[in-house]
Amino acid sequence: MKFNIVVVPPDGGEANFSAPIKGNRIPQKGEYIQFTEEDGTSYFLVRNIISCFEDDDSPVKNFSETGIHVEVEPLDYEMQSPSQQRMIERYKAKGYTVKQYIPSGY
Repeated sequence: MKFNIVVVPPDGGEANFSAPIKGNRIPQKGEYIQFTEEDGTSYFLVRNIISCFEDDDSPVKNFSETGIHVEVEPLDYEMQSPSQQRMIERYKAKGYTVKQYIPSGY
């Protein structure tokens, strides 16, 4: 299944970046998601799922799904990657309220 991850500031606002994702299912609102990259691990919280539809421009509207966007906000975590830490520091410097990732024992 293909969808896009869209990273937004913790208190809402313009998207900072997006990336296409291929997964077995679409993460749901309230779930934590984890990305592991070369420089470490980053955690995010799913805020919204946005389904996009477009009509076929015919007299009788026929809408087709064109994409699914999973809107996420970054979470602060003591073991986060350096790139995630820099993003968190930028948000905090701008006055955003960044939530803390709560380890689950997993």
